[in-house]
Amino acid sequence: MPQTTLYLVLRTGADETEKGIISRLKAGLEASGATTAGDPTIKAVSPAFVEEFEALADRAAAAPAPDQKEGISLRLLPSRETVYEVKVPPTQLLKKLKVTYQKAGVKEYEPAAPGTKSPLVLTVPGRYALTPEAGDVPSEYEGTMSELGEPDSTSKGAWPKSDKSFVVTMRNFTGDRQRLFLAIQNKKVIANPFKDVRLGNDLVFAFASLNSSIDDDVPATFDRDNNLLIRIKTLQNSDPKRVWVYLALDEKAVAGKMAEFAKADDGAALSALIRKNAVPIGQPAALGPADAPRWFELPPVILAPGIDPAEFERKVKLTGVPALAAKYPRLWTLVVWEFDAGRPEAILVKGDKGNRVYVRDKEVAGWVDGVKEAVKRAEPPAPTP
Repeated sequence: MPQTTLYLVLRTGADETEKGIISRLKAGLEASGATTAGDPTIKAVSPAFVEEFEALADRAAAAPAPDQKEGISLRLLPSRETVYEVKVPPTQLLKKLKVTYQKAGVKEYEPAAPGTKSPLVLTVPGRYALTPEAGDVPSEYEGTMSELGEPDSTSKGAWPKSDKSFVVTMRNFTGDRQRLFLAIQNKKVIANPFKDVRLGNDLVFAFASLNSSIDDDVPATFDRDNNLLIRIKTLQNSDPKRVWVYLALDEKAVAGKMAEFAKADDGAALSALIRKNAVPIGQPAALGPADAPRWFELPPVILAPGIDPAEFERKVKLTGVPALAAKYPRLWTLVVWEFDAGRPEAILVKGDKGNRVYVRDKEVAGWVDGVKEAVKRAEPPAPTP
C-alpha cells in the first residue's frame, strides 16, 4: 500500500491539550489498522491559518465578537503566536491588567513601551498586545484604567473563549484514511471523539472539531431504607463505560476539590488518581457523617443486550442520617465520565463556563427534600401513653 503524509487541520476548544489529541489519534490509528513512521506530531498554528483553509473548503468562519463600547475589549490577534489585543477607550490609559489563569492563578501585568520585550506592550494609543502564559488558559480579567481629571476605573469580566488551532502530521501513513476518520469519530473507540472529519478533494487535509455535551442535572431519590439512588445520564458524543461520583461535599469544599483534581494533566492520569480513593462496584457503598469524601463507581443501566446504556446508577446506603443532614443541608458532588477500551481515561466534557474539563461539579437535586423525609424515618417512634 502506498505511503503518504497525512495532515489533520484541527480546530479545538480552549481547553484541549496536545497530549490528549495525540493520544486519541494513536487510538484511532490502532483501531483502523493504519501505521505511521513514529508517533503523529502536533504543532499549534494561528487561527488565521485554519480560517484560510476553511475558506478554501467553503466553510464559513464565526463572526468576530464586537468591541465593547465601554471598558476593556479583548480579541485574539491573527498572529503565529497566541497574542491578544487589549483595547481601552481612546480617552483612557491602561495602568495594569490582572489575568486569572486556570493553572497559574492570578498574574498582574503593567504595560511596557512599544518595542519592549514584555508580556503586555503598548502598540498604539488605546491598544495593547498581551502574550498570555504559555500552556495555560485565561479565564478572567480585571483592568485598571486612568483618565485625565477622573478617578481610576476598573473593568473586569470573563475572558473570551477562543478556539485553538493545530496541524497534526502523520508521516509515512499506510492504511485506509476513511477507516481512520471513521475510527476517530467513533465514540466506542475514542473517549472524546472528533467531529465533522472530512477529506479534502486534492490535498490530504481533514477538518475536525471536538466536543462532548452533558446533561446539567444530577438527580437523586431515596427509598424507605434510606438508600440514596444516584443517576447520571450518559454523554451524547462519547461512549463512557462507567461514571464516578465524588461524595460528599458542601458548597465551600467544591472549589478546592475541583482545583485538586484539575492538576491531573490528562484523562488517564485522572482515572489513576480516582482509583486511589474509590469504592468500585462490588464493595459496599455507604455514606455517613464521619466518612471522608470518596469516588463511587456507577455502572451502566443495561436495558437489553445490544442497546447502549442511557444512564448510570448506584445505591449508596446513608447512615447516621440526622447528623448527615445537619452536616450537608445541601449536597454537592463531582462527576467524571470514564472511557475504557483497555485503558481507563476520563472524558472531556463542557464546563459550566463553556470550557472543557474532566470533572464537573453538581448539586444533587432532590437532596433537600429527600433527606428531610429520611430524618423523619430515622426518628424513634413516640412512646405509647
